[in-house]
Amino acid sequence: MSDDKPGIHRFLLRVVIWLPLAFAAWYLFAPALIRPVVFVTDWVLSTFMPQVITEIGQQGNRLRVVTALGDGAGSRIGFALNPLMYGYSLPLLAALILAVPESLNDKWGKLLWGVLLLVPVQAWGLSFEVLKVIALKLPVATTAAVGITDTAREFIALGYQFGYLILPAVSPLVIWLALYRNFVGDLVPQLAATRRGK
Repeated sequence: MSDDKPGIHRFLLRVVIWLPLAFAAWYLFAPALIRPVVFVTDWVLSTFMPQVITEIGQQGNRLRVVTALGDGAGSRIGFALNPLMYGYSLPLLAALILAVPESLNDKWGKLLWGVLLLVPVQAWGLSFEVLKVIALKLPVATTAAVGITDTAREFIALGYQFGYLILPAVSPLVIWLALYRNFVGDLVPQLAATRRGK
């Protein structure tokens, strides 16, 4: 292997080194990093469910939701959620980007793009968790009054599972592959050679 080609083992070692550092930074700066996710979630839910969602706000690392649903007229139901459950894709992407041997300026630019591309992914998961709480955890009589049907509950459950299990794990890899097609092209032959050597 020539010195000008990136090594698959060196790259994987860098990912392993960057991963805990990226997770620590992500957790430390979580209140700032989830702010755009909360904004998008608020916009989506307030736009499509204005009769149900009264208020969405952020308290530290938590999303606070207040609904117009309740037992009597004027009563409200509120709850708090953890947006970080949908944000672990960010440190995964950061570790992958920081492990690539390129200039720091290029890394920061791509990391910024990655952060922006992950906001809707995280907002999807968070929005569907809010909907899951409203549709599946509140009494059926309460949710039926605002038009949440059994079919809607099934769709909400599916959207929640997709946003919780699939999107956070797959999206950083897809974004990284799109940002580093040439680098991946250099790694694939090495990976194939490593597999043949076994």
